[in-house]
Amino acid sequence: MIVSTKIAKMFKHCGFVNIDYLVENKLERNPSKILNSINRDWRKWVKPVCMKPNPKTLDPFDPNFGHETIETATIISDMTGENIRGTVFTITETGTADSITVALKRGSAGSNNVKCAIYLHSDLSLVAQTASTSTSLTTTLAWYTFDLTTSPTLTANTEYILVVWADYTTSNIYGAAHMGATNQGHGQYKVYNDFPNPLVPTHSNFEYSIYCTYSTGAPPPSAGILVQVI
Repeated sequence: MIVSTKIAKMFKHCGFVNIDYLVENKLERNPSKILNSINRDWRKWVKPVCMKPNPKTLDPFDPNFGHETIETATIISDMTGENIRGTVFTITETGTADSITVALKRGSAGSNNVKCAIYLHSDLSLVAQTASTSTSLTTTLAWYTFDLTTSPTLTANTEYILVVWADYTTSNIYGAAHMGATNQGHGQYKVYNDFPNPLVPTHSNFEYSIYCTYSTGAPPPSAGILVQVI
């Protein structure tokens, strides 16, 4: 059985419903309505029901911040000349950064070295980066995920710049983008080598298709009202 997105987000532990999670995240405000739903529908559910629904963007333990849509019909930003390109986003909760995912394509299919990084917007300091990875890019925009070499703690309600950088070989590399807020886009020309620290950016209004996946961790079992599903 496929568990709905709303039901899946209820589960912070396998086989348990965390009502506080629903209320705090505005998924449901009426606890009696939740209990009525449990009493009515629990026999339809498969045990164990765990906290990691699929796709990953629905996972309450591994959420994302950034822009999670590939913008196919809007501005495509050329990264010719080894430009670092990125966008400012605000994370709304404290978490541990795990990876960066970005939408890329190449003018003709082939491999390029690609890496990503996180910068703190307030002082443009380098927070974390991925390893440089030889990546086979296609001629169609697609998501590529790069794991961070360290797992920094990101602070709630703080602005970070998520950037991507690829070496220029024989074909242009492109990242998907659309028009965002004024100066939301950040870029710096630099021959592909080490990430600069600090970033010395120029600005644009582009919001790139790039996001960071982070972990929040589970609350203790005593948090909230726990109803076991058997």
